[in-house]
Amino acid sequence: PDSMNKENASIYWLDVGPRYTFYLDSTQLDNNLTLKLLVHFNENNFKLQASQAGLFLINHYFGFSGSVERSIPITRKLGVVASLDLLQILDASGPSRSMNVSKSGYGFEVHGEVYYMMNLFKHPTRMGLSYWQQGNSNDFDDSSKDIAAKSSYFQLSRALFLNATSLF
Repeated sequence: PDSMNKENASIYWLDVGPRYTFYLDSTQLDNNLTLKLLVHFNENNFKLQASQAGLFLINHYFGFSGSVERSIPITRKLGVVASLDLLQILDASGPSRSMNVSKSGYGFEVHGEVYYMMNLFKHPTRMGLSYWQQGNSNDFDDSSKDIAAKSSYFQLSRALFLNATSLF
């Protein structure tokens, strides 16, 4: 949906938790498979236009996810990382006063990055181009099912961004 404040629209997520990495080649540490159990938090400040009054938007998700991540070096400096998270949503909310979803639901998160390793200020740094996509599904509560004329809600978010990761 369009944001009423396009220049200040933001979305952020936080994934925190333990990870276990299997190194598939001891000579290249970037060649690995990682399993993660994460606490997941996602928030945005998107608003619906007045003309979109019949639409619904969730701008807060909280839950837990299991994740698998694969890192593949292409050359000594260039590589690819991809991950898939399966999410159990425990809390979801949005700004709508007329429609609500159940707090629990399911979701997924896909993340891919192509990166280039370099030294920046004498620290190994990974400069990358990333794609992120998250989809979440929740059931509408009983009163909202009648208003929406359907039983569930699915919201998809996508982002393409540049990133830098400093390694210590």
